[in-house]
Amino acid sequence: MLVEHHHQGRVYVVEFPEGTRVHRSRLTGMTLLFVPFKGREVPVFDEPDELVVQLAESGKYGLRLLRIEPSGIGG
Repeated sequence: MLVEHHHQGRVYVVEFPEGTRVHRSRLTGMTLLFVPFKGREVPVFDEPDELVVQLAESGKYGLRLLRIEPSGIGG
């Protein structure tokens, strides 16, 4: 699954492992991704913004940073 994650005026295109599930809270607007890892699901929150970026840069839980682009949305 490819995710475009906005952080500090940039779009980080992150590849998540196959089988990743997405849950969006209607109440808070927060997104939670459940990443399959070693037979379990690891919850990855989209807040704080830098968390997804740090995990993807380090390759943690099978996340992979593919590219960084300007967001075009203020910032």
